[in-house]
Amino acid sequence: MIVLFLVLQCFSCISSLYQDNFLKGYYHQDSIIGIEDPEHQPNLAPYACSGFCMNQSSCGAFTVQSRLSCVYLEESDVPKLVKSSKVGSKSREVWVKESLLGQLTPHMLVIAGSGQLQDVSFDADRSPPIEYGIEVPSKDPIPGPYAVTHDLSMIMAKPGGTSFLSWNFDDQTPSTIPDSTVPVNLYRSGSATQNGRLFFSRQGRTWTMVNNKLKELANFPLMTISGCATFVPGDDDSVYLIGGFNQDTQKFIKTIHRYQFSTNEFTDLEKDMPVNGGIQLHSCVGVEATNGDKIVVVIGGHVGVDSNQNEGYTDTVRTFNIETKQWGLWPSYALPSKSHRSIFANGFIYTAGGYDVDNAYIQKIFKMEPSAEGSWEEFATLDLEETEAPYLIMYNN
Repeated sequence: MIVLFLVLQCFSCISSLYQDNFLKGYYHQDSIIGIEDPEHQPNLAPYACSGFCMNQSSCGAFTVQSRLSCVYLEESDVPKLVKSSKVGSKSREVWVKESLLGQLTPHMLVIAGSGQLQDVSFDADRSPPIEYGIEVPSKDPIPGPYAVTHDLSMIMAKPGGTSFLSWNFDDQTPSTIPDSTVPVNLYRSGSATQNGRLFFSRQGRTWTMVNNKLKELANFPLMTISGCATFVPGDDDSVYLIGGFNQDTQKFIKTIHRYQFSTNEFTDLEKDMPVNGGIQLHSCVGVEATNGDKIVVVIGGHVGVDSNQNEGYTDTVRTFNIETKQWGLWPSYALPSKSHRSIFANGFIYTAGGYDVDNAYIQKIFKMEPSAEGSWEEFATLDLEETEAPYLIMYNN
């Protein structure tokens, strides 16, 4: 009878494991709920935590607290978890039921040129924002290129400098990445990031960075600053560069070029943006539209011939279909602006910060569904002093 009982118990554990795996991840310790609840701290060795949790119908995740105890979380607590970097000082290993991972609440981290950070939760009641408690080293109020790696570490241009910093979503000051210095200031460089790869261009020179390794690429044919660059979802080989300020001619430009990593070449697509003169200090973002088309979306900016002959800031949203090579229009942005930043995530375009027509900082984030029938709506308010081209990082989704 005892042997039969043990066999049945073993079969039950295997069945539970088969039905719902627990996957290990790294989460910010401030988001782990239930640690202070004695009922959720069985006095078990770490290797026994999984078996215990599998036999608790309400258990959604567990984490090892010490050599002699573990902590389990209710299924209802899983949406409160917030992912962190594996090497972060505030990171904890947590095993979460695979079927519950889709319930994690998305967060957006906003980093201003002033060095301030603000974590924006998509549902603050369910998953409160993380208070990181640090500021990024700051000298110049305008951020440069940045990217987030697959292990949720961040690389960012050192404000006012020519090198890069690394940060692990914790309370530690970002550190300089060795051998990451370039011979130009990263101020107002055109940059794009996708799937851990960073591309950036300034004054005719271009680089890429992957896994903290810097590599110079082919020269861009124009001496530009203040343009924009973007990948398009599903294509990590191509970057589209649009507009900017030509330092040789001192004119705004409206060209669109495509860079391809596979050939290390730039191609002028010979489909200039339909504006009077040119455009600078705009944002652009690659999206998959609701109809499935792959689109480069150009939002707002400063339109004109040069600094003396211009139409001011615009709220126009222009689209470039990468298949048909045709320009179009989508609903106007929330307000005329320049020097904002845009990302595409969770099926929406998010645009944040910048300057309005009075050159006051815009302390808002707006979002729109990627469609000609979409409309811009306010998503969040920013409590940041300076919001020119802030870093926008969507995570935990």
